[in-house]
Amino acid sequence: MERRTLYYWAKMYALQMQEGMGYKELAKTITINILDFNFVRETRNYHSVFRLFEKDEGFELSDALEIHFMELPKLLVKWRE
Repeated sequence: MERRTLYYWAKMYALQMQEGMGYKELAKTITINILDFNFVRETRNYHSVFRLFEKDEGFELSDALEIHFMELPKLLVKWRE
């Protein structure tokens, strides 16, 4: 799922580029994955957002990439609670 999501994000981002276009003109690209299974094992949250951050100090490289996972089974658990 990770690689599939990154592939689709990269494809959407790259398809924006036109000949002669400046890199600053590329728009922020967001993927939203609505899943009928649990995927992000590290959290019980049903909505997870991923971006590009520096590993040790946590500052953001760019806001051009954003990946969302909405996990319906976790949402149902939260709703029942």
